[in-house]
Amino acid sequence: CAGRSNGHRQEECAGRSNGLVVPATAECPFLIAVYRPQPDVYDIVSNAIRTQGFWEPRESGIIEDLPQESFFVDIGANIGWYTLLALSLGHRVLAFEPMSDNVQLLRHSLCLNPGLDERLELHEVALSENADCLLGSNSQNAGDGVLLCEEQVQSMTHESKAEVALKRLDAFLQPGGPQVDLLKIDVEGHELAVLRSAEAFFRRTPGHKPPAYIISEINPEAMRSAGYDPLEYLTFFADRGYQIAYKEVQWEQYKVAWRKGQGSPRAEQVLPRREFSAWLKTYDFTIPPTIECQLLP
Repeated sequence: CAGRSNGHRQEECAGRSNGLVVPATAECPFLIAVYRPQPDVYDIVSNAIRTQGFWEPRESGIIEDLPQESFFVDIGANIGWYTLLALSLGHRVLAFEPMSDNVQLLRHSLCLNPGLDERLELHEVALSENADCLLGSNSQNAGDGVLLCEEQVQSMTHESKAEVALKRLDAFLQPGGPQVDLLKIDVEGHELAVLRSAEAFFRRTPGHKPPAYIISEINPEAMRSAGYDPLEYLTFFADRGYQIAYKEVQWEQYKVAWRKGQGSPRAEQVLPRREFSAWLKTYDFTIPPTIECQLLP
């Protein structure tokens, strides 16, 4: 395992953030700084890591299953669970996270785990096709930033609305660049705007292969609130040669860490294009599922 941490680093890294340092239960253990529990502030990701030692075990298992020295792109890195996990396994990571508090915690974690940042390119920006947005957040999920663009700035109710640096994805990823083995995107309903900001990168052309595998949370309600059509999001992948699959996961399964030897954690329920509309209407999205998009030969 690359970049295993040691206890002596905690004192050296004190002051990097106000985070609580906890050990991660992962194939390659590392230390991670999370939001401290407070009476008036809650963070879902931090609470899970603090109490269980991991976050989203099945999706984490996909990262743990990557071939050696893969290239992972993390869009919406949050406090850095997936980024740190991939780095600890020796992979190269390109990560994007616009919330300054999240980035501060991630940089604290990098200090705690010497050497991991050598394979990381981290950008404190939001990715979008839009050029005029604010970043909204609420204390009930402190690390969950939501991009508010145009009329949403007035219509959406968030405790905090802050200016945010905006970039297009094609400013960082273009055809002919390094092959992306896995791309994860979770930006609270703004996913389609990210993809549209680098359409050429997701199109197969001579000499260029798009990301081999993509994992993405899909929350139709959040997408519609952001002004995007979830059907168009699914169609974006299908039009570019991706097979979409999902896996129904019970809440209890989120409490059990995935380990090698249990079989591949990848989704097995393929979603054909003709079933997109019906699935969006009938699936219970109370817990938004992760769709997995595999580039077909």
